[in-house]
Amino acid sequence: MALVRARLVRPAAFAVALLACASATARAQVRASERGTVSQEVDGTVIAVDYGRPQLRGRTAFPDVVKWGEMWTPGANWATTLTVNHPVRLDGHALKAGSYSLWMVPDQKNWTLNIHAQARRFHENRPKPTDFLLTIDKAPAAAPNLELLTFAFTEVGKTGTTLEFHWGTTALAYRIEVEPSLPPGTMTEAEAAAYVGAYTMIMYAGKGDSTVEPLTVALKDGRLHGVGATPDMEFAIVGVSSRKGVLYPAFLDRGEIQDVEIATPLTWRFQGKRAVGFTVAGSAAGGVWFKAIRR
Repeated sequence: MALVRARLVRPAAFAVALLACASATARAQVRASERGTVSQEVDGTVIAVDYGRPQLRGRTAFPDVVKWGEMWTPGANWATTLTVNHPVRLDGHALKAGSYSLWMVPDQKNWTLNIHAQARRFHENRPKPTDFLLTIDKAPAAAPNLELLTFAFTEVGKTGTTLEFHWGTTALAYRIEVEPSLPPGTMTEAEAAAYVGAYTMIMYAGKGDSTVEPLTVALKDGRLHGVGATPDMEFAIVGVSSRKGVLYPAFLDRGEIQDVEIATPLTWRFQGKRAVGFTVAGSAAGGVWFKAIRR
């Protein structure tokens, strides 16, 4: 009877051991080239790169690891991907919102960057040259030796960013321009007439009125502007919503819009077609941060 039990137990124990090994194998995902991601938001457009990050380990990146004239994905294993949630211009070339795989052909004098519509693609499954959506030629720049292949956003502005590829002593920079979230100022005098005028602005601080000052709303360069009692108290009033009577304050830097405060909309009150004031919601003072009343 003991022998029978032993024969019955051994297969079960073996199965448990196999499951344990399989579980350990599933967790063991150490790769020679680990994946990395980098992303940057510019005016509501998010640009992201997902890529394998090979290391030199005493080798020369080009032409030892990657041969001159050889097509490769700038990374390792699964293809490097570029994802944008809004249309952009990549080095002046239009690129729709979506995810794409990146393929490069290095050369001593000129590199070619190719964009393919299929994002999920193994590095050995190289696309045909005729299948690329976009091809960009660029001369590489000499750079300090970098062990780990790296993509980085090296500059960020109001209208775009610079994406840099760097491995070994080679670097290439690509300019990515985004579509502005705000259209150019196009409000006409007839449209602005409902808002333009003199107001009294009342700011709250917990209990009672903390600040009372004049506010003038005027049309300037096709946009509404709010101007307070001091020269530095000026902000743009912009529309980024389809909700009637809801506009948003925006900070200005030398006359240019820097930030639109979506979290603090100006909700206007009307009598007929004429605005008579607005309120701005807030956590203090019963849910009202400040309000304005037409004088």
